[in-house]
Amino acid sequence: MTLLSYVMNYNQHLLVNLKSQLNLYLEKKELSAAQLAKKSGVSKQVISLWLNGGSPRKIQQIKLVADALGTTVDQLCFGTGLLKSLDSSGFENLPTDEWLSGLFEIKIRRVKK
Repeated sequence: MTLLSYVMNYNQHLLVNLKSQLNLYLEKKELSAAQLAKKSGVSKQVISLWLNGGSPRKIQQIKLVADALGTTVDQLCFGTGLLKSLDSSGFENLPTDEWLSGLFEIKIRRVKK
């Protein structure tokens, strides 16, 4: 299998999985695409595109939709079925996107024994 065919198969799997996971979460949460759009802040056109197997353009939009559905980007794009209830202890203490953004400097120095 060539690298190009691998990437194409991977991308196709992502699209099919995102489509099926979105449909599953919308059904279980009893939401329409329009309601999800309003709740997540992502346009109805984008959500409809994904529901029809279209390719996501921005990971930030997937994150907004995942948050609105109470799941993770990983589960929405690569998971199967619904995410089991998240244990709130542990997840609420994770760093936010704001903390992780910006420029960081790491210094490495040798320490004598």
